[in-house]
Amino acid sequence: MKKAILLLIITILIFNSCKEKADKKPIVKTPETKVVEVRQMNIRIISQFKHEGDRLYTQGFEILDGILYESSGLYGKSALKKIDLKTGKVLYSKSLEGFFAEGLTIINGYITLLSYRENKAFTYDLTNFNQKAMSFDYETEGWGLTNNGQQFIMSDGSDRIFFRNPLTFQVVRVINVRLRGKPIYYINELEYVDGKIYANVYGAGNILMIDEKTGLVEAEINASAINCANLSASNPEAVLNGIAYNKQSNTFYITGKECPDIYEVKFE
Repeated sequence: MKKAILLLIITILIFNSCKEKADKKPIVKTPETKVVEVRQMNIRIISQFKHEGDRLYTQGFEILDGILYESSGLYGKSALKKIDLKTGKVLYSKSLEGFFAEGLTIINGYITLLSYRENKAFTYDLTNFNQKAMSFDYETEGWGLTNNGQQFIMSDGSDRIFFRNPLTFQVVRVINVRLRGKPIYYINELEYVDGKIYANVYGAGNILMIDEKTGLVEAEINASAINCANLSASNPEAVLNGIAYNKQSNTFYITGKECPDIYEVKFE
């Protein structure tokens, strides 16, 4: 009987000791979901000029030293163009054969241009658009391309944005675009300004401002004031696409696929 009582006391002591240790374990809290207030912005049109060309399927849009560089797509119609920002006149144009041209960006003194489904990015001289020997391979589709001065920033039509090494094109990191907690797909043409990525969404009449670190959408920019955002009802191919930032004037230039005009605007 004494042994049984002793055994019971020992069991109780061990149980209480274990319970006490368990009660002292740190409480692990689930991290709170960051809530980002999405600003609603509009565009103020400063100027506009004719978008020269025969129904250009605009893909890439970027400004350097007062020149607007544009790539347009479709098989058999792909091209690179230089456009004068003051007059809208095409200064130089070159047809591109054998692939469907997509987004472009300028880094390290040359143009890098994506292809749609050929899984290759090509490089071109800024002066005469002669193709350089260097090219890059990638596994996804190619849609939009920009850079932050240190890395390529690329979209592939999903909700992902890829940051890539400027010398090897290897993926350094990936962000997923989220608007009020939900993924946004069909991320298309891109422009980078001061830590923010401005993005077209294929088929949408607005522009998203995305934080480059988190992928969270911080602002929606309503572009319905320009006709490029309103042509899709009569022409399904005519969708908003093309964002270029002019650091000299602190303004953006925007257009669309098969859009007859290019607009200089401010986001407000």
